[in-house]
Amino acid sequence: MKKAATGYLLAALAAFLFLRPRTAQAAFMPTGSGTSDDQSERAPALVNEGLPLDVIFDPMMEATFMTPHFTLEEFTASRTALSKGIDNSLPDNLQDAAQNTLAMMERIRAFLSTQAGHDVPIFISSGYRSPALNAAVSGTVMSDHTSASAVDWSAPSFGTPYKIAMALASDLDNLGIGQLINEFPDGQGWVHTSTNSPLRAINKIITVARSGTVPGIVKG
Repeated sequence: MKKAATGYLLAALAAFLFLRPRTAQAAFMPTGSGTSDDQSERAPALVNEGLPLDVIFDPMMEATFMTPHFTLEEFTASRTALSKGIDNSLPDNLQDAAQNTLAMMERIRAFLSTQAGHDVPIFISSGYRSPALNAAVSGTVMSDHTSASAVDWSAPSFGTPYKIAMALASDLDNLGIGQLINEFPDGQGWVHTSTNSPLRAINKIITVARSGTVPGIVKG
């Protein structure tokens, strides 16, 4: 197992124990037209797909690092895919998109580490989703996850998703973040970042809470 996987294992075991309630309502800022293009305005499915790193990585095989801190294995890992036997392999035609997305995550990691004054590991709970997996978790048809353009994640050593989102919100352009979502800011949520920008500016920074979705970053 690579040193990054080994070093993050204990923290990952704690970071990935939170499951997002499947009964939560996915309410999003209205887009007005109601066309299929508006699907891209929506957040990903309300399911935490995170797995502990000892499940993601086969100790007999080397991890495939796509960037200095992020691997193909963690970007495609899914508890639903594992339990349902769904192939969630990253297609060749999405390799560049995945590389671009994880490059964004490297910038975010460096930014948070600088802000905190110490190294801040990031734990991915959902990255790429194949069409079959996206359907299994009730994701929207045009979810950014299916194009390898989005990541749901946490960074416990920096703080809550609310604190993380507040820190990122002021520097989206430099970080290459197209959309920032603070999801379930009640102590059990996470951050969603995508390289794609939504159709409407009001949906660029939003908070998804159990009571619905509002623009901006709020505590819920």
